[in-house]
Amino acid sequence: MTVRITRLLAGAAAAVALSAPGAAHADPPCTHTVGQSATEAAKSYLDRHPDLKRELTDRAQAETPGSGKTPTEELFDYLERHPDVRNALVTLAGNCNS
Repeated sequence: MTVRITRLLAGAAAAVALSAPGAAHADPPCTHTVGQSATEAAKSYLDRHPDLKRELTDRAQAETPGSGKTPTEELFDYLERHPDVRNALVTLAGNCNS
């Protein structure tokens, strides 16, 4: 299942790259600032993509039922346990046009 999410994230990145009009000539609009941490960038990306955030949160909660943590804490714990998903998400978050 982690592979499926990683492929979903990779597909989203490819779609963004292909759909950006004039991407080679125009500066894409950035939604992150210099010095923003990878966690902050990932959170910002997930806030802009609630469907992906919901899927990842559901997976996190399924892995640790009854943990007593908030959904956000569970989500970021999930990303720590699944570095391939985290890395794909951070890569997408780093793309200014995502």
